[in-house]
Formats: sequence, structure tokens, C-alpha cells
Amino acid sequence: MKVIQWVAVSLVACVVVPVANAVPKLQLDIAGGVYDPQDETTFAPANAFTLYALNAGLPISGNFYLSAAVTPMVAPANPPPNLGYFTLVVDRNADGVVDAGDAVHTVQVVGGMTYGVPPLESLGGNQGFDAGDLSKHGIFETYFAEFSFKFNANLKTQGYDVQKGTHPALPTAGTPATMYYQPFLVDLSGLAPGYGIHFDLYSEVIKSGTDIDADKFAPFSHDAAGWRRIPDGGATAVLLGLGVLGIGILARNRI
Repeated sequence: MKVIQWVAVSLVACVVVPVANAVPKLQLDIAGGVYDPQDETTFAPANAFTLYALNAGLPISGNFYLSAAVTPMVAPANPPPNLGYFTLVVDRNADGVVDAGDAVHTVQVVGGMTYGVPPLESLGGNQGFDAGDLSKHGIFETYFAEFSFKFNANLKTQGYDVQKGTHPALPTAGTPATMYYQPFLVDLSGLAPGYGIHFDLYSEVIKSGTDIDADKFAPFSHDAAGWRRIPDGGATAVLLGLGVLGIGILARNRI
């Protein structure tokens, strides 16, 4: 009987281990970022940083979406509070500067954002939460903005797991180049102190008329965030941000 049990356990282990070591198909990373294993998020080292959307296996023909959500959660109000602004640039040629072909977004927080849970119901559906939306994972419901983009077939790099990576200034070059990447230039210096922006990555699918649901998405253990740093070098803002996030750790859905 013990032999049979040992064989069964061994077979289960053979199945589980490769899955655990697999690189997620979608991930977010930040150049020079710090991965917090407790919150399972990569945090930005400064107000201005480069965010990377990573695709290690999904077709790139369709649109992908990046949501940028205010954290800690902000409840709806009329009029909405003024928490400053942030900028996000889709760096389409990955040169690290703003060129004519890049998409530049300046987002008013929270006046230029939508309250609820992504994806954005751009077809006129109910923005309220439903089973096909992203999990709230301790971030939503709050105000968020959504940005669409396509992966560039020419931007490829060696695949890696952000939980184990070194968060390079550019994704690690190497052979074989198995992972697409798209950089975003983010600046949170216009955001009100004590607030941050949390990023999620996903694709979308239209369900039942006007209802838009998340299709494929980066595991919530592979998302990213930045906090508005204050003049003491940012330590207070980081500690404040991590402290607020810590309140919701137990409530956060993990994958």
C-alpha cells in the first residue's frame, strides 16, 4: 500500500513541478523594480520609470490592454477628488524617449478615469463588476484608466519570470528570443503624495452583446505598481504605500 501511495505522489509531483516552473504567458515588469514576494508585485524605484508588458506565448495579432488603477481605493464622489495626474507613453519603438509615433497619455486622477473594475465597458455595458471581469484582487473597485496597444513583432527578448528576474533596464537579451515586450514610459510625479498607480495586463473578449470581459490576463502575482515619492527621497512614500497595501493582503485573490 505504501509503495502504491509513493508512486501516486511521485506521479503527481512529475505533473505539478513543470507547471510551477513555467513562465506565465503575460506578465508586467519594471526596469530596476523591486519584487515584493509578500504582495507579489513589482514596485517602481522612482516617480519616473519604464514599465514592460511581456508576452511569452500568446498571438500578437489582436489588441492587449493595460489598466492603471488608483491605489489605495478611492470611492466614487460627486464632484470626484482631484488627486493630480500621471503620464503614460506607449514607447512603440522601445528607444526610451518620446517620439512622434508614440502614444502619449496624460491622465487626470480621478477626473479622467472610470470607477469600477476592468475591462472598460467601451460598448456601453454596465461598468459594475461581473464574473467575466478581472478579479478585484485587493485593488478594485477604484478609479482606473485603460490603454490599448499591440505587441511589435520586432520587439522580442529571452523569456524570464519576473518573480525570479533581475528587472533589467531592458528585458534580458538572449537566444532564443521567445518573449515579446512593449515598454511604457510612466511618470507619477504629478500624482498626489500618498497615492499610487497599480497596473494590470489583459486581453479582452466581447460577451453577450455589449459586455466586455477579460480573456487572458497576467497572474496577479505578476503585476506592477508605482507610488508617488515625496522629497525625502521616496522612502516615506514607499513605506506608506506598502503599509496600505499590507492591509489588503489577506483579502487579495492569489493565483
